Amino acid sequence: MRFLNRDFTSIAVLCAYSLGGALFLSFWPPTARWLGIHRTVDVVLVTVFLLWGGMFLVWMHERVQEHALRFLPAVLSLPLWVPPLMLLLLLVSVVTVTLLALSLAAMPMGAAAMLVGLLYSWWRRRHGITVRCTKGECLSGQLRFRDLEVQYVCPGGCGARYGYLMPSHFGLFFHNCTCGARLPAARFLRDRVTKDGTQIEETLQKVCPKGHPWGIGSEALPSRFLCVVGGTSAGKTCFMTMAVQHLMNDGARCETGADSTKHGDRYKILKQGRLLPPTQRGVPEAIVLRLHRNKKNEARLYLYDAAGEEYSRVERGGQEEFVFFQDLTGVILILDPLGLPKLHQDIGDQHSTRWEALKVSETPLEDVVASLRRNVRKFLKCGRSGRASVPLAVVINKADVPEVGERVGTVIVRQVSSETTEHDLCRKALLNWGARSEVAALEHEFALIRYFSCSTLGRIPDDSGTPFVPERVLQPLDWLMNLDAVR
Repeated sequence: MRFLNRDFTSIAVLCAYSLGGALFLSFWPPTARWLGIHRTVDVVLVTVFLLWGGMFLVWMHERVQEHALRFLPAVLSLPLWVPPLMLLLLLVSVVTVTLLALSLAAMPMGAAAMLVGLLYSWWRRRHGITVRCTKGECLSGQLRFRDLEVQYVCPGGCGARYGYLMPSHFGLFFHNCTCGARLPAARFLRDRVTKDGTQIEETLQKVCPKGHPWGIGSEALPSRFLCVVGGTSAGKTCFMTMAVQHLMNDGARCETGADSTKHGDRYKILKQGRLLPPTQRGVPEAIVLRLHRNKKNEARLYLYDAAGEEYSRVERGGQEEFVFFQDLTGVILILDPLGLPKLHQDIGDQHSTRWEALKVSETPLEDVVASLRRNVRKFLKCGRSGRASVPLAVVINKADVPEVGERVGTVIVRQVSSETTEHDLCRKALLNWGARSEVAALEHEFALIRYFSCSTLGRIPDDSGTPFVPERVLQPLDWLMNLDAVR
């Protein structure tokens, strides 16, 4: 370009004009708001853009000037309306040809970008990489590939929310709020650790698009969505509390402070040898755990626990309480074997004085199975066989009761050689206890099913105050989500 061979004065003048134009655009409110100019780096980018535009205009002037003079007399002899018309036609032609050329050039790039985007979305969906709200009724994360747009709340206290907090024309490192507060846009800035050992990312308040609070991290991770199903007093909440405590002992942590407080209160009650209060009815809110061994091997676990009364109503009008079923990647069914006909009669005859301490579930197993099947058909997709593709873990609870332990207790299970043998052992016990029709219904509904046994408390409840020590509560989770690969 011959313009580069000009003297330093011409180049300096053009740079000055470019800088002046950029400063004018940045200080004039209408253009600054439209262009999104907020920081010094944005002014530099606009200056460079104007500089290259000026160099292009100078080059065009040099190329046109040498040809314009030879045609100038002929143009001046034409009527006054002809030059403007020719100029307009030329301008329209140039714009049309330019847009057509840019469109043709962008088509391969657009097609390649679309293909890469589809492949990436398919890979993320296959590996379960997503972000979801903890509220069971919130559908904000299912608009685009089940991803949730986490919004950051302004730390200045004005309450403004900002999504897509990343380097952009709003700022490469920080975004400025209208109140003057700064939000770190670069990921490495949010990963910095403060003096008290806390990451900046964890100190920022985050919400979903509908205003529900979010946890400590906003990045999409491989996620598993599990729900604990069972009737009243079956031990669902105790099972989930003990399992969460096991995971936290292995290095997992709750995504939100509210989850950590809720779990801590529940576990404190169990450590004191007292039973947990019944779960409140309504739409459940997931407890979200972050499982990790290192920064490159992390995952999220969403655990839902609906009240046992919700599964006792077989015929229902609305289904709002079970909307979270459409996200599930696994189901844990907690069974109280003491409520089965044959075992109920045997224990009732032998332990009539301790019958109240056993806390037998009053919800018939057939009602729980019917409710589970109905929600599975409504919210989950079925495979070619017509059965649900999500796995089901059937867990026989209260193995600490002697009549249950002699068939599926910890001592008996440890003597078997493999999980398949444990599966057959527990399944055979259910058939002998009078749950033949329920087992057949579950195996007809789920393509992948496995039976386990556990004791969420480790002993029969009493007034001694001795802490409850669970047995074999983590095995169903290990099978459902392969925790050994992500912890």
